[in-house]
Amino acid sequence: MNTMPERKRWRHIVVAIGLLWTWGAVRPDDASAVMDACKLLTAGEIEAVVGGKVSIPPRGQSADPRSGMPPSCNIKIGTGPDHVAVSFAQKTADSDKDKGDKVLKESLEASRKQGFKVTEEKRGKSVCYTMIPPASHRAMGYLTSCYAIGGKGAAFVNVFMHSEGKMIPISKLMPLTEKAAGRL
Repeated sequence: MNTMPERKRWRHIVVAIGLLWTWGAVRPDDASAVMDACKLLTAGEIEAVVGGKVSIPPRGQSADPRSGMPPSCNIKIGTGPDHVAVSFAQKTADSDKDKGDKVLKESLEASRKQGFKVTEEKRGKSVCYTMIPPASHRAMGYLTSCYAIGGKGAAFVNVFMHSEGKMIPISKLMPLTEKAAGRL
């Protein structure tokens, strides 16, 4: 089975959930005009959390304007399929956090109903969760995802690992995400 299309869907689901929860309505084109998601964190900062060498793309962030998703920086961990996705969104005048909160709650509950083991942790303006897929979805990988709200927006850091034993604990990812949000 080719896992890349599933991994791409997984990334889009995660980023969409985070964006909807945080702001409700975000204009990705506004955010991408401000900064490059690949410059929110250094390789050294990410390596200290994931415990391995990372490769930040020299071309910077990628974005597909047709997707409606914000630009993201897809960072490889080592030579395997594991990777980190860093993205951000700016707060806009039409942001609706309550609407976004409802969407995230519904999305996480739907994942639980499909058999995913979901753990969620909140601290201040940061929220993180892990998602462990059921056997039927193991090709999608294992996820630790955090977002943190900064002064001008929110930063999202998602770590996709190919094995449960390599998952990054929330306690390590949350401070990294808060650091990225502080740079917005």
